[in-house]
Amino acid sequence: VVNTVRTASAHADSLSIRREALHRGIPYFTTMRGAHAAAMGIEAILKKTLSIRSLQEYHRS
Repeated sequence: VVNTVRTASAHADSLSIRREALHRGIPYFTTMRGAHAAAMGIEAILKKTLSIRSLQEYHRS
């Protein structure tokens, strides 16, 4: 579920949507950036291009 909120009245509705998504174990994102990051992660898993590296490997001098 991707649910972005812009108004106060929409915020009240979003609480019930969030609660139901969490209750059912459905991923819930409140920003498009978050949803995009999740989609990219899913794509990497499906393509098997995901690798595990330490922070030191990412930031070698």
